[in-house]
Amino acid sequence: HLKTLTTECETALRWIFRKYDRNMKGYITDEELKKYQIDCFDLALTQKDIDLVKKIVSEEGGLNESNFITIDGFLKLNQQFLTKKEKSPENIWEALRFSGFDSNLRLIHSNITIPDIKNNYELSQEAELFITQLFEIFAINSSLNVNIINQIFSVVLD
Repeated sequence: HLKTLTTECETALRWIFRKYDRNMKGYITDEELKKYQIDCFDLALTQKDIDLVKKIVSEEGGLNESNFITIDGFLKLNQQFLTKKEKSPENIWEALRFSGFDSNLRLIHSNITIPDIKNNYELSQEAELFITQLFEIFAINSSLNVNIINQIFSVVLD
């Protein structure tokens, strides 16, 4: 029987992908992929390693026109950890655990600092830039409709 990623696992992996997609363009650059590998697996990738990952991902249609890994490619790569004999689902769990997910694929909220909402906060320049870029990426005719807002927050977990 065919093993597939659960909806909950896909949502968690999308959350991880978005975390490493620093430019918020919908793909992971080689540098972002290197950071992901170092952070999650304590493994530095060589250019040869990156080329091999991209070869595997490209067979699944997971690269964009600039030869970077898309969210679909990232999910398909993780899917291979479930289906290929030489790979292991434990690789997925390593990334999930590193990123703060428990065994029920819930983000452990104790790792997240929630500010006191009674106080006013000023956004840093970096936060303002992030929000502006997020708007520019998803805005259609300078506005965000409900479907777009749902897409932005689709990786936010309960």
